[in-house]
Amino acid sequence: MAGIIAGILMSWFYQIGIGLATAGGGAILFMIFYDTFLQDTPIFILYIGMGLTAIILFIIGFWISNYILIIITSLVGSYMIARGSSVFIGGFPN
Repeated sequence: MAGIIAGILMSWFYQIGIGLATAGGGAILFMIFYDTFLQDTPIFILYIGMGLTAIILFIIGFWISNYILIIITSLVGSYMIARGSSVFIGGFPN
């Protein structure tokens, strides 16, 4: 139920939705960075870094939401065209 409500709110306020999506992506990117380079540091560095990265990318995503929407739409569309044509042509890896 909470997912349905969040989806409706994000579709109404798409700039906030894109900002939240970029914030989540930023937190995931920092987790990858932490696991790759900072494994020997204390765990609170992970939490602080995830929070700061999420806040910074939320602000950036909120400001440039139109450009992010264009880029994501083009990437998803090009993937769908390549995936759909690979089904008909055959021989492409999954």
